Amino acid sequence: MLRLKAIRLKKRNVVWLIPLLILGTGAFPDILDSGWWNALGIILFLIIIFVCGWDWFRVVQEQREREQM
Repeated sequence: MLRLKAIRLKKRNVVWLIPLLILGTGAFPDILDSGWWNALGIILFLIIIFVCGWDWFRVVQEQREREQM
């Protein structure tokens, strides 16, 4: 059980690290002038949608578990 919590924590940290890396690449002028910046923006948007959806799903799941008790 403790191992699963550690894996979840690591996964959550990686999910939040990816957007920071994408935004950090914007510091390089060559990337800002290329089409890669648009692609990275789309990926960042999808990651944000995924994270929000996943957290919403977990909250709803926890509420259902509390109601069943």
